[in-house]
Amino acid sequence: MRITIDVSDITFSLDEELEENEQLAKDEALKTAHNIVKELKKEPPVGTPRKNGIARNGWDVDENGDAPVIFNNVEYINALNNGHSKQSPAGFVEAAIDKFTK
Repeated sequence: MRITIDVSDITFSLDEELEENEQLAKDEALKTAHNIVKELKKEPPVGTPRKNGIARNGWDVDENGDAPVIFNNVEYINALNNGHSKQSPAGFVEAAIDKFTK
């Protein structure tokens, strides 16, 4: 004698739950990325009146991929993060990331 059990309903439910969890994870990653950007905008030095806030305002989030990407295209942002300015501590980028990921 053979017993057959159709688990298609369970599979469908699990697929739906997985999709919901993936969306929740994406939403949380996006929220975290925006929180990190807010934190990063607190740190870079303001500089001279001509360059006032360029590094600070250079932070943004690219939401177009599978996961959000935080970026800053200001050419001297690495120097600032390495401690070039006395107005910002070295490693402020890593500190902002650590604040929201640990």
